[in-house]
Amino acid sequence: MNISIASALIAAGIFLARQICPNALVYICSKRLGYSNSAATCAYDEGVRPSVVWIGRLVPAVAILLSIASVVTPLGLYSVVVAGKPVEATFQYVRDSSIFGRNTVRLPDGDMPLRSCSVFTNISRPQRGCYTGEGRLRIQSVSPALREVFSSGADDGTLSTVFDIRWRRRLTKAMDNNQVPVVTSKPLHRGTFRSIKSILLNERYDAIEGLIVDTIKGGVGFRNHTVPIGQKLGAEWREDLLFVEPETVCVDTDISIDWMVDEGDVTYGKGYVADRGGLAGLALNKRPEPEIGHPQRKADLHGRARAAAWDFVSMFDDFFNGSFSTSDGSAASVSNDSSIFPLPLWAVTNDIRLSNDFSSELSWIRYETEVAGSRRGVIEYVKPPQMLVARSTSINDGCRGVQSSAFATPRGIFVQCGIMRSWVLKPAYGYRRNNFYACASAVKAVIKSVGFTYNGTTPHLEGLQVTDIRDKQYEDGESMPLWGVEDTRDAHGKGPLSPLWGIISPEYADGPNLTTYRQPSLYLSGPMTGSGVQVDAFGEFGNLAGIHFAGQMMRSAYCTDDSRNEWNQTACPRIFDYHGRTSMALQEKWVKLTASAETASTIPNLIFTDLAANAVTGTKGVGVEKRVVRPQVPTVTFNLVYMPPAALGLAATLLIIMMAFAEAFRGESGIAAMRHHMQRLAPGRIFTTLLGPAGKEEGLNMGSKAWSSRFGARTYDTFKLYRVVESVDEYPERTSDHEQVSGKGGDVE
Repeated sequence: MNISIASALIAAGIFLARQICPNALVYICSKRLGYSNSAATCAYDEGVRPSVVWIGRLVPAVAILLSIASVVTPLGLYSVVVAGKPVEATFQYVRDSSIFGRNTVRLPDGDMPLRSCSVFTNISRPQRGCYTGEGRLRIQSVSPALREVFSSGADDGTLSTVFDIRWRRRLTKAMDNNQVPVVTSKPLHRGTFRSIKSILLNERYDAIEGLIVDTIKGGVGFRNHTVPIGQKLGAEWREDLLFVEPETVCVDTDISIDWMVDEGDVTYGKGYVADRGGLAGLALNKRPEPEIGHPQRKADLHGRARAAAWDFVSMFDDFFNGSFSTSDGSAASVSNDSSIFPLPLWAVTNDIRLSNDFSSELSWIRYETEVAGSRRGVIEYVKPPQMLVARSTSINDGCRGVQSSAFATPRGIFVQCGIMRSWVLKPAYGYRRNNFYACASAVKAVIKSVGFTYNGTTPHLEGLQVTDIRDKQYEDGESMPLWGVEDTRDAHGKGPLSPLWGIISPEYADGPNLTTYRQPSLYLSGPMTGSGVQVDAFGEFGNLAGIHFAGQMMRSAYCTDDSRNEWNQTACPRIFDYHGRTSMALQEKWVKLTASAETASTIPNLIFTDLAANAVTGTKGVGVEKRVVRPQVPTVTFNLVYMPPAALGLAATLLIIMMAFAEAFRGESGIAAMRHHMQRLAPGRIFTTLLGPAGKEEGLNMGSKAWSSRFGARTYDTFKLYRVVESVDEYPERTSDHEQVSGKGGDVE
């Protein structure tokens, strides 16, 4: 149905109502009149019967109402596209014409998945299987048996496997003398990072080449985008997709850097270290111990962040010679004694800083103090820089729950910890503040249900829209996915290898060198090192992005400080500039998010998502098989604002019809009475009867055709006044229809 047909139906309905209502009202009036009425009632003059008055008034009122409805009602019609009945549709690949599509390099068909040991494997103490006796790095291919196991849970449908996740950009490199291929001597492909485009500020669901990107909460879903064909206006459908999403918890350390500002001339005063309970609490509170026994069941990121916060505050106190902590736990706040903990103004920053090095803030303070050229009024430092690095590594180890040299295991999870300095906050007039938050992040794989709509009129990926992303719901524990994680140490003797992971079929649950978990999501493993020596963002040779990218992107997310652009910082590649001072849009976002530790937890997640969107892509889509979709079909809907006239008209019509039916069952036959009234009250019949010869011109009861044949040609002059007499004895014979008539005892006018 379209608007034209709907308008025609409305017009037809109003036409019927305009025919029904006046005739039904006449019928009701006829029933009410009966056969005996006063002259006033018949003349519709003063003294009309009340039961007849309201019927007479309804006739024009209903006519006016229906006329208004005939004009107003069609204005509320408009056309929309809605989902029709489910049908099966064939899908085909649709390319992304954006910068992401143009900068995604596809691996050639038949390219086998390869991997090697971590670059941090010590050649002098080679792990068994990683290096040959000559110290040459061994490049391994993934065996068909392993590919079968870790692809078995996603054979059908749209779920991606670890092998379907590929680097968006790659380098092709021939073998050198330090590498030994196991299967092939062809040039090898290695992932590389290029800053294609930042989409952190989008705050929506984006479909880009190979990915669904959630820049609201954070996370990427893997899908080689295909769309249904043969649907004129497109379609809508849902798919279950594999997502990799970050999870972060930040806690407030309760220490900050405050400084005073003269609001009048916008000049800055001195900076101070402010204790808001963190330093004073060192003597009162024990170090929190996170629950790290079963990280897959409970990651306890909050406990890890609390432990890191306590350790950071302790390092902060040691850095200042223990001047902050007191035996009674009382806070030594700069607001009480500003001469105790002054800092040079250069130690204050107007920007957010997120670093995996817990000593970075203290190193910044030391550096800026030395640059200031004077330490007068500043506490003498007792910790040399190398001691800060050692303390930072210790804090990372305590937060992660493993030593910095630990390799990835199927029972452990990758955890990234770091310290965040907030954007400039304004706690009170004339004051500015930078808070310190300790954060702990992990990355998990999860299945999500994604809703899609496709506009069939758009030829490229721009027509594909993500309507919503929901957590997949499970009826019970048995319906949850079975996740498997490879035990690389036991399987290959290669501890530094990142393990394969994915959804597996139950038939492989008891396989060797495999740890399984039946749960909604899986925290991913990955190699972790201390802050002193970081893992290269693309350090492990090979093309298996699925086992590398999560940890690498999260490590890079904790590199928003100035070290990110230093060539010797391999964990901090040249990524996007996330400083708020270079972007007003970022500044507004950071001001909002860093106002509290809870909202600041979103920042590492969003940066991870932005980096992952630029680094990896998915290669699995619906394919050529058919899937059920709901095609988009045009339909007509109505704006209820234009409904009142039509609603009132419909209600009046129905009420009149019901009243007419009610009258039909009361008293004599309504149709006969109505015919009687129409004949007796017709002026023409009255004229021919009363103005004709008595006893000869009775036309009140004649049929219509007979009356018209006999009396229809007569004419009467109704302009003049006549005195009509109720009864006369006899009338003289008249020779003309225009002769005047006089009553008995009266004068002829």
